[in-house]
Amino acid sequence: MGCQRAAIPGAVSALRVALVLLAGAAGCGGSFLKASPAAPAGADRETWERALGILRDAATGRGPYRRSAADSALSTLRVFDDRETLVAVARGADLWRAAGAVAELALLDEALADVEVVLRAAGAADETVRARAPEPLGLLLLRRPGDPRLLAALQALAGDAAGPVRREAFAALRAWAEKAPPPPAPWLLAGLHDPEGAVRAAAAGALGWLLKAPPAAGTPATGPAAELLALLDDAHEGARAAVMRVLARTAAGRTRLEPLLAAASVPTRIRAATLLGAIAHSGSDARALLGDLLHAADERVRRAAVVSLHGIADRFEPPAQDSIAAALVPLLADELVANRVSAARVLLTWNLSDFREPALIALRPIAELDDRDALDAANALAVMDDPRGDAALIRLCGTAPDALTRALAAVDLARLDGDHVLPALARALRDPDDAVRVEAAGAMLRKLRPR
Repeated sequence: MGCQRAAIPGAVSALRVALVLLAGAAGCGGSFLKASPAAPAGADRETWERALGILRDAATGRGPYRRSAADSALSTLRVFDDRETLVAVARGADLWRAAGAVAELALLDEALADVEVVLRAAGAADETVRARAPEPLGLLLLRRPGDPRLLAALQALAGDAAGPVRREAFAALRAWAEKAPPPPAPWLLAGLHDPEGAVRAAAAGALGWLLKAPPAAGTPATGPAAELLALLDDAHEGARAAVMRVLARTAAGRTRLEPLLAAASVPTRIRAATLLGAIAHSGSDARALLGDLLHAADERVRRAAVVSLHGIADRFEPPAQDSIAAALVPLLADELVANRVSAARVLLTWNLSDFREPALIALRPIAELDDRDALDAANALAVMDDPRGDAALIRLCGTAPDALTRALAAVDLARLDGDHVLPALARALRDPDDAVRVEAAGAMLRKLRPR
Protein backbone atom coordinates (compact mmCIF):
# COMPACT_ATOMS: atom_id res chain seq x y z
CA MET A 1 0.00 0.00 0.00
CA GLY A 2 2.78 2.43 -0.75
CA CYS A 3 5.39 3.80 1.57
CA GLN A 4 4.52 2.93 5.14
CA ARG A 5 5.84 4.96 8.04
CA ALA A 6 5.44 2.18 10.55
CA ALA A 7 4.60 -1.43 10.13
CA ILE A 8 2.97 -3.68 12.69
CA PRO A 9 2.82 -7.30 11.49
CA GLY A 10 -0.55 -7.77 9.86
CA ALA A 11 -1.51 -4.09 10.19
CA VAL A 12 -1.61 -3.45 6.45
CA SER A 13 -3.71 -6.55 5.86
CA ALA A 14 -6.04 -5.56 8.70
CA LEU A 15 -6.56 -2.12 7.18
CA ARG A 16 -7.33 -3.62 3.80
CA VAL A 17 -9.76 -6.05 5.44
CA ALA A 18 -11.54 -3.09 7.00
CA LEU A 19 -11.87 -1.52 3.56
CA VAL A 20 -13.49 -4.69 2.25
CA LEU A 21 -15.98 -4.76 5.12
CA LEU A 22 -16.86 -1.11 4.55
CA ALA A 23 -17.40 -1.76 0.87
CA GLY A 24 -19.69 -4.64 1.71
CA ALA A 25 -21.64 -2.55 4.19
CA ALA A 26 -22.14 0.10 1.54
CA GLY A 27 -24.04 -2.42 -0.53
CA CYS A 28 -22.00 -1.94 -3.69
CA GLY A 29 -23.63 -3.99 -6.41
CA GLY A 30 -22.75 -4.86 -9.97
CA SER A 31 -19.39 -4.94 -11.60
CA PHE A 32 -18.09 -3.00 -14.54
CA LEU A 33 -14.75 -2.38 -16.17
CA LYS A 34 -14.13 1.35 -16.23
CA ALA A 35 -12.06 3.08 -18.84
CA SER A 36 -8.64 4.33 -17.80
CA PRO A 37 -8.67 7.47 -15.64
CA ALA A 38 -8.48 10.58 -17.81
CA ALA A 39 -6.79 13.83 -16.86
CA PRO A 40 -9.22 16.09 -15.00
CA ALA A 41 -10.33 19.29 -16.69
CA GLY A 42 -7.78 22.03 -16.31
CA ALA A 43 -4.96 19.74 -15.25
CA ASP A 44 -1.62 19.62 -16.97
CA ARG A 45 -2.37 16.69 -19.29
CA GLU A 46 1.25 15.97 -20.10
CA THR A 47 2.22 15.80 -16.44
CA TRP A 48 -0.85 13.69 -15.64
CA GLU A 49 -0.04 11.20 -18.40
CA ARG A 50 3.61 11.01 -17.37
CA ALA A 51 2.68 10.25 -13.76
CA LEU A 52 0.05 7.70 -14.77
CA GLY A 53 2.53 6.08 -17.16
CA ILE A 54 5.08 5.66 -14.38
CA LEU A 55 2.51 3.88 -12.21
CA ARG A 56 1.42 1.60 -15.05
CA ASP A 57 5.00 0.74 -15.99
CA ALA A 58 5.80 -0.17 -12.39
CA ALA A 59 2.59 -2.18 -12.00
CA THR A 60 3.01 -4.15 -15.20
CA GLY A 61 6.77 -4.65 -15.01
CA ARG A 62 7.74 -2.46 -17.95
CA GLY A 63 11.14 -0.96 -17.20
CA PRO A 64 13.50 -1.47 -14.25
CA TYR A 65 10.93 -1.35 -11.44
CA ARG A 66 11.43 -3.39 -8.30
CA ARG A 67 8.60 -5.33 -6.70
CA SER A 68 8.28 -2.84 -3.85
CA ALA A 69 7.60 -0.10 -6.39
CA ALA A 70 5.11 -2.33 -8.20
CA ASP A 71 3.22 -2.91 -4.98
CA SER A 72 2.83 0.82 -4.35
CA ALA A 73 1.85 1.44 -7.97
CA LEU A 74 -0.92 -1.18 -7.86
CA SER A 75 -2.34 0.37 -4.72
CA THR A 76 -2.33 3.87 -6.21
CA LEU A 77 -3.98 2.64 -9.41
CA ARG A 78 -6.79 1.26 -7.26
CA VAL A 79 -7.20 4.64 -5.58
CA PHE A 80 -7.65 6.17 -9.04
CA ASP A 81 -10.01 3.39 -10.11
CA ASP A 82 -7.84 2.17 -12.98
CA ARG A 83 -9.61 -1.17 -13.26
CA GLU A 84 -8.43 -1.70 -16.82
CA THR A 85 -4.78 -1.82 -15.80
CA LEU A 86 -5.44 -3.87 -12.66
CA VAL A 87 -7.37 -6.49 -14.60
CA ALA A 88 -4.63 -6.64 -17.23
CA VAL A 89 -2.00 -7.22 -14.54
CA ALA A 90 -4.20 -9.87 -12.86
CA ARG A 91 -4.38 -11.74 -16.18
CA GLY A 92 -0.65 -11.46 -16.85
CA ALA A 93 2.01 -14.14 -16.65
CA ASP A 94 3.78 -12.64 -13.62
CA LEU A 95 1.99 -14.41 -10.75
CA TRP A 96 3.53 -12.16 -8.10
CA ARG A 97 2.13 -9.04 -9.72
CA ALA A 98 -1.11 -10.82 -10.66
CA ALA A 99 -1.83 -11.81 -7.05
CA GLY A 100 -1.19 -8.24 -5.95
CA ALA A 101 -3.59 -6.94 -8.58
CA VAL A 102 -6.27 -9.38 -7.39
CA ALA A 103 -5.85 -8.05 -3.84
CA GLU A 104 -6.47 -4.51 -5.12
CA LEU A 105 -9.46 -5.64 -7.16
CA ALA A 106 -10.90 -7.38 -4.08
CA LEU A 107 -10.91 -3.96 -2.44
CA LEU A 108 -12.22 -2.14 -5.49
CA ASP A 109 -14.70 -4.53 -7.11
CA GLU A 110 -14.76 -8.04 -5.70
CA ALA A 111 -16.52 -9.43 -8.79
CA LEU A 112 -13.43 -8.66 -10.87
CA ALA A 113 -11.09 -10.57 -8.51
CA ASP A 114 -10.14 -13.91 -10.06
CA VAL A 115 -9.77 -16.58 -7.37
CA GLU A 116 -8.05 -18.94 -9.78
CA VAL A 117 -5.11 -16.55 -10.12
CA VAL A 118 -4.58 -16.49 -6.37
CA LEU A 119 -4.91 -20.26 -6.04
CA ARG A 120 -2.20 -20.66 -8.68
CA ALA A 121 0.00 -18.26 -6.73
CA ALA A 122 -0.63 -20.26 -3.55
CA GLY A 123 0.69 -23.38 -5.26
CA ALA A 124 3.68 -21.76 -6.94
CA ALA A 125 7.17 -23.19 -6.53
CA ASP A 126 8.57 -19.72 -5.78
CA GLU A 127 8.06 -18.96 -2.09
CA THR A 128 7.94 -15.21 -2.74
CA VAL A 129 4.91 -15.80 -4.96
CA ARG A 130 3.29 -18.07 -2.36
CA ALA A 131 3.85 -15.35 0.25
CA ARG A 132 1.90 -13.01 -2.01
CA ALA A 133 -1.20 -15.23 -2.03
CA PRO A 134 -2.47 -14.99 1.59
CA GLU A 135 -3.56 -11.35 1.46
CA PRO A 136 -5.96 -11.68 -1.50
CA LEU A 137 -7.12 -15.04 -0.14
CA GLY A 138 -7.98 -13.41 3.20
CA LEU A 139 -9.76 -10.50 1.55
CA LEU A 140 -11.80 -12.82 -0.67
CA LEU A 141 -12.59 -15.15 2.24
CA LEU A 142 -14.48 -12.31 3.93
CA ARG A 143 -16.51 -11.68 0.80
CA ARG A 144 -16.97 -15.30 -0.26
CA PRO A 145 -17.15 -17.30 2.99
CA GLY A 146 -18.93 -20.12 1.18
CA ASP A 147 -15.98 -20.91 -1.10
CA PRO A 148 -14.17 -23.80 0.66
CA ARG A 149 -11.09 -23.40 -1.54
CA LEU A 150 -10.13 -20.11 0.11
CA LEU A 151 -9.84 -21.34 3.70
CA ALA A 152 -8.24 -24.60 2.53
CA ALA A 153 -5.56 -22.66 0.65
CA LEU A 154 -4.87 -20.42 3.65
CA GLN A 155 -4.66 -23.44 5.94
CA ALA A 156 -2.12 -25.02 3.61
CA LEU A 157 -0.08 -21.79 3.49
CA ALA A 158 -0.16 -21.57 7.30
CA GLY A 159 1.75 -24.88 7.28
CA ASP A 160 4.10 -23.94 4.43
CA ALA A 161 7.77 -24.86 4.67
CA ALA A 162 8.78 -21.20 4.28
CA GLY A 163 8.47 -18.98 7.33
CA PRO A 164 7.56 -15.79 5.41
CA VAL A 165 4.66 -17.64 3.78
CA ARG A 166 3.37 -18.87 7.14
CA ARG A 167 3.66 -15.37 8.59
CA GLU A 168 1.60 -13.84 5.77
CA ALA A 169 -0.99 -16.62 6.06
CA PHE A 170 -1.61 -15.96 9.77
CA ALA A 171 -1.70 -12.21 9.18
CA ALA A 172 -4.36 -12.74 6.50
CA LEU A 173 -6.38 -14.99 8.80
CA ARG A 174 -6.74 -12.35 11.51
CA ALA A 175 -10.18 -10.99 10.58
CA TRP A 176 -11.55 -14.45 9.82
CA ALA A 177 -10.21 -16.01 13.03
CA GLU A 178 -11.81 -13.33 15.19
CA LYS A 179 -15.22 -14.31 13.79
CA ALA A 180 -14.70 -18.07 13.87
CA PRO A 181 -16.53 -19.95 16.64
CA PRO A 182 -14.42 -21.45 19.45
CA PRO A 183 -12.57 -23.62 20.08
CA PRO A 184 -9.80 -22.71 17.66
CA ALA A 185 -8.69 -25.29 15.15
CA PRO A 186 -5.45 -27.10 16.09
CA TRP A 187 -3.73 -25.77 12.97
CA LEU A 188 -4.43 -22.21 14.14
CA LEU A 189 -3.03 -22.86 17.61
CA ALA A 190 0.03 -24.45 16.03
CA GLY A 191 1.10 -21.00 14.88
CA LEU A 192 1.69 -19.98 18.51
CA HIS A 193 4.44 -22.61 18.68
CA ASP A 194 6.02 -21.95 15.29
CA PRO A 195 9.85 -22.02 15.30
CA GLU A 196 9.98 -18.51 13.79
CA GLY A 197 9.15 -15.58 16.04
CA ALA A 198 7.57 -13.49 13.27
CA VAL A 199 5.10 -16.31 12.61
CA ARG A 200 4.27 -16.60 16.31
CA ALA A 201 3.62 -12.84 16.36
CA ALA A 202 1.24 -13.06 13.40
CA ALA A 203 -0.52 -16.06 14.92
CA ALA A 204 -0.97 -14.21 18.21
CA GLY A 205 -2.62 -11.35 16.34
CA ALA A 206 -4.91 -13.76 14.51
CA LEU A 207 -5.89 -15.54 17.71
CA GLY A 208 -6.37 -12.41 19.79
CA TRP A 209 -10.10 -13.10 19.96
CA LEU A 210 -9.27 -15.83 22.48
CA LEU A 211 -8.64 -13.07 25.00
CA LYS A 212 -11.83 -11.08 24.56
CA ALA A 213 -12.24 -11.68 28.27
CA PRO A 214 -8.71 -12.49 29.48
CA PRO A 215 -8.16 -13.40 33.12
CA ALA A 216 -6.95 -10.47 35.19
CA ALA A 217 -3.56 -10.40 36.84
CA GLY A 218 -3.37 -12.99 39.60
CA THR A 219 -5.95 -15.25 37.98
CA PRO A 220 -4.58 -18.41 36.34
CA ALA A 221 -5.14 -18.75 32.60
CA THR A 222 -6.09 -22.08 31.09
CA GLY A 223 -6.44 -23.65 27.68
CA PRO A 224 -5.71 -21.65 24.52
CA ALA A 225 -5.60 -18.40 26.51
CA ALA A 226 -2.71 -19.81 28.55
CA GLU A 227 -0.87 -20.70 25.35
CA LEU A 228 -1.32 -17.15 24.08
CA LEU A 229 -0.26 -15.53 27.36
CA ALA A 230 2.86 -17.68 27.43
CA LEU A 231 4.16 -15.55 24.56
CA LEU A 232 4.60 -12.66 27.00
CA ASP A 233 7.88 -14.39 27.85
CA ASP A 234 8.72 -15.24 24.24
CA ALA A 235 12.26 -14.64 23.01
CA HIS A 236 10.93 -12.75 19.98
CA GLU A 237 10.06 -9.10 20.60
CA GLY A 238 7.34 -9.08 17.96
CA ALA A 239 5.57 -12.04 19.55
CA ARG A 240 5.66 -10.39 22.97
CA ALA A 241 4.36 -7.14 21.51
CA ALA A 242 1.52 -8.92 19.69
CA VAL A 243 0.23 -10.43 22.94
CA MET A 244 0.62 -7.13 24.77
CA ARG A 245 -1.43 -5.45 22.08
CA VAL A 246 -4.16 -8.06 22.52
CA LEU A 247 -4.15 -7.61 26.29
CA ALA A 248 -4.44 -3.84 25.92
CA ARG A 249 -7.95 -4.19 24.48
CA THR A 250 -9.64 -4.96 27.81
CA ALA A 251 -9.44 -3.68 31.36
CA ALA A 252 -8.64 -7.15 32.69
CA GLY A 253 -5.87 -7.57 30.14
CA ARG A 254 -4.38 -4.20 31.00
CA THR A 255 -3.95 -5.28 34.61
CA ARG A 256 -1.30 -7.69 33.30
CA LEU A 257 0.49 -4.91 31.43
CA GLU A 258 0.65 -1.91 33.75
CA PRO A 259 3.21 -3.49 36.15
CA LEU A 260 5.57 -3.93 33.19
CA LEU A 261 5.87 -0.16 32.89
CA ALA A 262 7.62 -0.06 36.28
CA ALA A 263 9.73 -3.18 35.75
CA ALA A 264 13.40 -3.09 36.65
CA SER A 265 14.35 -4.51 33.25
CA VAL A 266 15.02 -1.73 30.72
CA PRO A 267 13.96 -3.85 27.71
CA THR A 268 10.71 -4.71 29.47
CA ARG A 269 9.97 -1.06 30.19
CA ILE A 270 10.74 -0.15 26.59
CA ARG A 271 8.32 -2.76 25.28
CA ALA A 272 5.62 -1.69 27.68
CA ALA A 273 6.11 2.02 27.03
CA THR A 274 5.90 1.38 23.30
CA LEU A 275 2.38 0.07 23.77
CA LEU A 276 1.34 2.68 26.30
CA GLY A 277 -0.79 4.36 23.66
CA ALA A 278 -3.10 1.36 23.80
CA ILE A 279 -3.39 1.17 27.57
CA ALA A 280 -3.21 4.78 28.78
CA HIS A 281 -6.98 5.11 28.69
CA SER A 282 -7.12 2.55 31.51
CA GLY A 283 -6.64 5.32 34.04
CA SER A 284 -4.40 7.88 35.65
CA ASP A 285 -2.02 5.25 37.03
CA ALA A 286 -0.80 4.41 33.53
CA ARG A 287 -0.39 8.09 32.73
CA ALA A 288 1.55 8.68 35.93
CA LEU A 289 3.89 5.86 34.96
CA LEU A 290 4.33 7.50 31.60
CA GLY A 291 5.44 10.69 33.32
CA ASP A 292 8.03 8.68 35.25
CA LEU A 293 9.35 7.12 32.05
CA LEU A 294 9.92 10.56 30.52
CA HIS A 295 12.62 11.04 33.18
CA ALA A 296 14.24 7.62 32.72
CA ALA A 297 18.02 7.56 32.57
CA ASP A 298 18.04 5.32 29.51
CA GLU A 299 17.37 7.29 26.34
CA ARG A 300 15.65 4.29 24.77
CA VAL A 301 13.02 4.31 27.51
CA ARG A 302 12.52 8.07 27.12
CA ARG A 303 12.17 7.61 23.39
CA ALA A 304 9.56 4.87 23.75
CA ALA A 305 7.61 6.95 26.26
CA VAL A 306 7.55 10.13 24.24
CA VAL A 307 6.63 8.30 21.00
CA SER A 308 3.74 6.61 22.82
CA LEU A 309 2.72 9.95 24.25
CA HIS A 310 2.55 11.43 20.77
CA GLY A 311 0.21 8.63 19.73
CA ILE A 312 -2.25 9.32 22.55
CA ALA A 313 -1.81 13.07 22.93
CA ASP A 314 -5.46 13.76 22.15
CA ARG A 315 -6.60 11.62 25.10
CA PHE A 316 -5.22 14.00 27.69
CA GLU A 317 -7.39 16.75 29.16
CA PRO A 318 -5.85 20.23 29.70
CA PRO A 319 -4.85 19.67 33.36
CA ALA A 320 -2.88 16.56 32.41
CA GLN A 321 -1.45 18.34 29.37
CA ASP A 322 -0.02 21.10 31.55
CA SER A 323 1.73 18.73 33.95
CA ILE A 324 3.20 16.48 31.24
CA ALA A 325 4.18 19.43 29.03
CA ALA A 326 6.51 20.61 31.76
CA ALA A 327 8.18 17.20 31.75
CA LEU A 328 8.53 17.32 27.97
CA VAL A 329 10.33 20.65 27.81
CA PRO A 330 13.75 19.21 28.83
CA LEU A 331 13.39 16.67 26.03
CA LEU A 332 13.40 19.52 23.51
CA ALA A 333 17.16 19.59 24.15
CA ASP A 334 17.61 15.82 24.46
CA GLU A 335 20.81 14.27 23.17
CA LEU A 336 18.75 12.09 20.83
CA VAL A 337 17.31 14.11 17.94
CA ALA A 338 14.33 11.78 17.60
CA ASN A 339 13.37 12.50 21.23
CA ARG A 340 13.42 16.22 20.51
CA VAL A 341 11.17 15.77 17.49
CA SER A 342 8.66 13.59 19.32
CA ALA A 343 8.49 15.90 22.33
CA ALA A 344 7.96 18.93 20.09
CA ARG A 345 5.21 17.18 18.13
CA VAL A 346 3.31 16.39 21.33
CA LEU A 347 3.54 19.98 22.50
CA LEU A 348 2.34 21.24 19.13
CA THR A 349 -0.55 18.78 19.18
CA TRP A 350 -1.73 20.36 22.41
CA ASN A 351 -0.90 23.86 21.09
CA LEU A 352 -0.38 25.26 24.58
CA SER A 353 0.54 28.93 24.33
CA ASP A 354 3.52 28.64 26.69
CA PHE A 355 5.07 25.75 24.80
CA ARG A 356 4.25 26.37 21.13
CA GLU A 357 7.21 28.63 20.34
CA PRO A 358 9.84 26.51 22.19
CA ALA A 359 8.63 23.49 20.24
CA LEU A 360 8.86 25.31 16.91
CA ILE A 361 12.33 26.62 17.78
CA ALA A 362 13.48 23.07 18.57
CA LEU A 363 12.15 21.71 15.26
CA ARG A 364 13.45 24.34 12.84
CA PRO A 365 17.16 23.37 12.87
CA ILE A 366 16.25 19.67 12.73
CA ALA A 367 14.20 20.28 9.59
CA GLU A 368 17.40 21.51 7.93
CA LEU A 369 18.98 18.04 8.21
CA ASP A 370 18.74 15.36 5.51
CA ASP A 371 17.29 12.34 7.34
CA ARG A 372 14.02 10.92 8.61
CA ASP A 373 14.14 13.11 11.72
CA ALA A 374 14.23 16.11 9.39
CA LEU A 375 11.20 14.73 7.57
CA ASP A 376 9.22 14.38 10.80
CA ALA A 377 10.25 17.86 11.92
CA ALA A 378 9.29 19.35 8.57
CA ASN A 379 5.88 17.71 8.70
CA ALA A 380 5.24 19.07 12.19
CA LEU A 381 6.22 22.57 11.06
CA ALA A 382 4.03 22.33 7.96
CA VAL A 383 1.01 21.33 10.06
CA MET A 384 1.55 24.50 12.12
CA ASP A 385 1.67 26.59 8.89
CA ASP A 386 5.32 27.38 9.39
CA PRO A 387 6.68 28.01 5.86
CA ARG A 388 9.98 26.38 6.87
CA GLY A 389 8.12 23.07 6.94
CA ASP A 390 6.96 23.30 3.32
CA ALA A 391 10.42 24.42 2.22
CA ALA A 392 12.11 21.55 4.05
CA LEU A 393 9.77 18.94 2.51
CA ILE A 394 10.41 20.31 -0.97
CA ARG A 395 14.17 20.18 -0.36
CA LEU A 396 14.08 16.66 1.11
CA CYS A 397 12.05 15.38 -1.83
CA GLY A 398 14.80 16.46 -4.18
CA THR A 399 18.09 16.20 -2.33
CA ALA A 400 17.85 13.83 0.66
CA PRO A 401 20.61 11.21 0.24
CA ASP A 402 18.29 8.38 1.30
CA ALA A 403 15.78 7.33 -1.37
CA LEU A 404 13.15 6.33 1.18
CA THR A 405 13.29 9.80 2.71
CA ARG A 406 12.81 11.35 -0.74
CA ALA A 407 9.89 9.03 -1.45
CA LEU A 408 8.18 9.78 1.86
CA ALA A 409 8.72 13.49 1.31
CA ALA A 410 6.88 13.17 -2.00
CA VAL A 411 3.97 11.49 -0.23
CA ASP A 412 3.92 14.29 2.35
CA LEU A 413 3.98 17.01 -0.31
CA ALA A 414 0.68 15.74 -1.66
CA ARG A 415 -0.93 16.62 1.68
CA LEU A 416 0.05 20.29 1.54
CA ASP A 417 -2.38 22.89 0.26
CA GLY A 418 -1.44 24.83 -2.83
CA ASP A 419 0.33 24.23 -6.13
CA HIS A 420 3.74 25.42 -4.96
CA VAL A 421 4.78 21.77 -4.50
CA LEU A 422 4.11 20.75 -8.12
CA PRO A 423 7.56 21.68 -9.50
CA ALA A 424 9.24 19.55 -6.81
CA LEU A 425 6.98 16.60 -7.61
CA ALA A 426 7.60 17.05 -11.35
CA ARG A 427 11.34 16.83 -10.72
CA ALA A 428 10.83 13.75 -8.54
CA LEU A 429 9.14 12.00 -11.47
CA ARG A 430 12.66 11.81 -12.94
CA ASP A 431 14.38 10.63 -9.75
CA PRO A 432 16.94 7.84 -10.33
CA ASP A 433 15.20 5.66 -7.72
CA ASP A 434 12.08 3.82 -8.86
CA ALA A 435 10.35 4.05 -5.47
CA VAL A 436 10.70 7.83 -5.48
CA ARG A 437 9.29 8.05 -9.01
CA VAL A 438 6.31 5.90 -8.11
CA GLU A 439 5.48 7.78 -4.90
CA ALA A 440 5.93 11.11 -6.70
CA ALA A 441 3.62 9.93 -9.47
CA GLY A 442 0.92 9.05 -6.96
CA ALA A 443 1.42 12.36 -5.18
CA MET A 444 1.19 14.27 -8.47
CA LEU A 445 -2.10 12.60 -9.41
CA ARG A 446 -3.51 13.43 -5.99
CA LYS A 447 -2.55 17.07 -6.38
CA LEU A 448 -3.97 17.33 -9.91
CA ARG A 449 -7.20 15.51 -9.10
CA PRO A 450 -10.14 17.89 -8.48
CA ARG A 451 -11.01 18.25 -4.82
